[in-house]
Amino acid sequence: MGAGRTELLECLFGASPEPPQGRIELEGKAVQFAHPQQALHAGVGLVTEDRKRYGIFTEMTVREHITLSSLSDVASSGIVNFAAERNAADDSIQTLRVKTAGREAAITSLSGG
Repeated sequence: MGAGRTELLECLFGASPEPPQGRIELEGKAVQFAHPQQALHAGVGLVTEDRKRYGIFTEMTVREHITLSSLSDVASSGIVNFAAERNAADDSIQTLRVKTAGREAAITSLSGG
């Protein structure tokens, strides 16, 4: 507590109002993410320390959370292809062995572990 690790990771991920100082390298190339979307496009993700407060939208389903950061893979012109979204969610649930009642379950039904 108080060591600044959360602030450091948010800064590296582009989720901090404070720009990083110094040089950040990803696979040998200098990077600086001004927004989390840039980090995601580069293959960098962030799992928040306080997932219940900052990591979920309580009104959304497991399916919606799974595809939230990759909507461009399941949508075109702002319209979600629900079949593609369901398939992507099912694949992730199976690959990651998510213990859920199903893709349409409330995100709050998961343990959060």
